[in-house]
Amino acid sequence: MAVADAAALVRAANLSGDLGLIVIDAATGETLEALNADRALAPASVAKLPTALYALSVLGPDARFETVVRAAGRVEGGRLQGDLVLAGGGDPELDTEALAALARAAAERVGVVEGRFVADASAGAAIPAIDPTQPPEAAYNPSVGALNLNFNRVRLAWERRGGAVDVAVQAYAAGLAPPVSTVTVALAPADCACPTFALAAAEDREAWSVRESALTGTGSVFLPVRAPARYAAEVFRDAAGAAGLALPVAEVSRATVAGERLAAHRSRTTAAMTADMLRFSTNLTAESLGLAATAALGQPGADLAASGRAMADWADGVAGGRPGDGGFVFLNHSGLSGETRATPRRMAEFLRAATHAGLAALTPERRIDGAPPGARLRAKTGTMDFVRGLAGWIETPSGRTLVFAWFANDLERRDATRGMGRRPPGAIPWRDRAVELERKLIASWIARFG
Repeated sequence: MAVADAAALVRAANLSGDLGLIVIDAATGETLEALNADRALAPASVAKLPTALYALSVLGPDARFETVVRAAGRVEGGRLQGDLVLAGGGDPELDTEALAALARAAAERVGVVEGRFVADASAGAAIPAIDPTQPPEAAYNPSVGALNLNFNRVRLAWERRGGAVDVAVQAYAAGLAPPVSTVTVALAPADCACPTFALAAAEDREAWSVRESALTGTGSVFLPVRAPARYAAEVFRDAAGAAGLALPVAEVSRATVAGERLAAHRSRTTAAMTADMLRFSTNLTAESLGLAATAALGQPGADLAASGRAMADWADGVAGGRPGDGGFVFLNHSGLSGETRATPRRMAEFLRAATHAGLAALTPERRIDGAPPGARLRAKTGTMDFVRGLAGWIETPSGRTLVFAWFANDLERRDATRGMGRRPPGAIPWRDRAVELERKLIASWIARFG
């Protein structure tokens, strides 16, 4: 029985919008099949594959981020005659548990602080949101900064008691859930003509309004934090107080505050963070790693757009292309943007070049429905409303390795449904059809080229 080729599968899928695909022999570079392979399309989180190799190559697999507590003044007899400084180093994985341990370590060195408590957020740009066009409550779209905490999100927990609703805002991580006051939630009447979630930023806090009718039963939801240094400083201050070190409310500084090193927390390695970033598609990790790599190449303090351009130029070179030729256009490092672009050919050429650089081994293995024994798939997905992509490596039963990339976009429908909530009309059926086409393409490639 003949196996349908990509063109036949695409026609049968009747998927609206644009798409492009390519499959290449990893050993020889021969193009085995291509359809609109030079069409620039939104890759969504498939962009994390170039980000991963960018970080591993520039920073090295063993690099770590540090969060440091400093004494800006003399310490005598456990008394600090000056300021206590919590300095962020851009760690995207710092959580409540690690920050509490850091506070306890500082309290072992200092018992009294005569000066200020300063949150030093100078090591990098302060970015309120990865993609400003996303819904305000989207926890996958947090801020990015030098001092991050709990992936820059808080947990809103609620419980209905009769006609009342009790709410709590927590710095939740690893089973710890200390209360937070720098992010507040007020309930709006159930019959208000207002959004389900609305955010107003003040000088000293982030004030959320949540429509009461959205909080049914007992539950919780994560909300993004827009001022992460202030949030982290509050959690550190409370943990320090519990350890016997009283601190004033923090002042956030965008200038470096030097001092004697009292304690430090080191993150996991770049390699470990990259593997989890590809597995769980954590946007903050992608942005933090990408910004750190760009800083290491001589652009400290770059914003996401500038850092994305630097990565695109670098990735174009890896793929054998010419920087700026449109093969890669990155507005950030996570792919969370309807304006980021990649051609299937450039992505596949990049992955072929990266095959022996360790990236394939870090990319998660995915199940192939109905695949013959010996077939394996390592790939990164990308999904946004009316955007789907997949790229990676297929090991066939014969031992041949295929490199592939495919992207599907209906950006007209994406733009037309913007602002219609987290599940705009038609987005889920469109995604399901795209995923089914994707499954059939992979099966076809294994059958015909394996």
